[in-house]
Amino acid sequence: MAIRHAAYFAVLGIILASSRGLADDLTTTDGKIYKNYKVQKTDNDGITIQYTETVTIPFDSLPDDVQKKYGHDPDALSAELAAEKARIEAENQEAAKVEAGLDEQDQQIEPALARIKATATVNYATAPKVNLVGQILVVTQGGETIDFSGIHVGLVPMELINFFLPEKQARVATETRLLKPRIDRAQKNEDQALEGRAAAVGTDKFSETLDKESETHDILDTLIERQDYFTGGAYYADELAPWSVASATTDLNGKFTMPAPSSGDFVLTAKVESESGTTFKKYFWFVKIHLTGNTGANVNILLDSENLSSSGSDDSVFKTEVSGTP
Repeated sequence: MAIRHAAYFAVLGIILASSRGLADDLTTTDGKIYKNYKVQKTDNDGITIQYTETVTIPFDSLPDDVQKKYGHDPDALSAELAAEKARIEAENQEAAKVEAGLDEQDQQIEPALARIKATATVNYATAPKVNLVGQILVVTQGGETIDFSGIHVGLVPMELINFFLPEKQARVATETRLLKPRIDRAQKNEDQALEGRAAAVGTDKFSETLDKESETHDILDTLIERQDYFTGGAYYADELAPWSVASATTDLNGKFTMPAPSSGDFVLTAKVESESGTTFKKYFWFVKIHLTGNTGANVNILLDSENLSSSGSDDSVFKTEVSGTP
């Protein structure tokens, strides 16, 4: 009986040692050896072991059999990555096709816009005038400083806006729809890259994961900047710029004077940019102006925080999102 008990405890010791990882040696793909290591935890990126110190080893630094031992299947991951790459390529091709169609639609309406502007330009030249006297002023927070001098202010006929707007708003909606899944995926990739970088601290993979994190961050930034271009007002400002019938430039105090027809409906457009440290903001105005025939009198207008296109004011011909990087 004593012999049987001794054999029993010997087997039990082997099982316990194996279950705790005390009898295992681990050799990574770069040849580093960890003897008698003990696994503390596993996650999506690798394993954390107790050696002479706590060490996190990414899965791609482990042999395939060790990866599978701890629930990571490199073959399945490769297949998943290939499928994800195919989905991305298909999505990008579809987006490029849709955007090409949108560019073509933009070109198709330009002749009609040109005709409207030609008529409006003639009407502007022959109409009795008033002085449109205005100022641009934004209430800022913190240390933001804005130079209000040299700002271009345009006067666009409302009939051109009415023709222009549905087409441009449809494009903004389509671009936003196309960008959303790409931004969501880019955010996920950046999050994973950040986790991978954290897991690789102290290993020879750290430089590689740092480059990957930087790459994913740049991709995400590019997509967010494109989204901001369409939703924040810059797209509308760029597209409207050629269609003004009159314009003015602000002085050092943000003030401007512009001859305008004494009657009719128009939209005043303006854009201001500011930068303070790492904060970059853009402000846009597309403000409705109704002139009522007061020949010889000045018409005063203030472009301020209340009638920004992002403020939701009824004075703005349409609404945009807040533009810039916080």
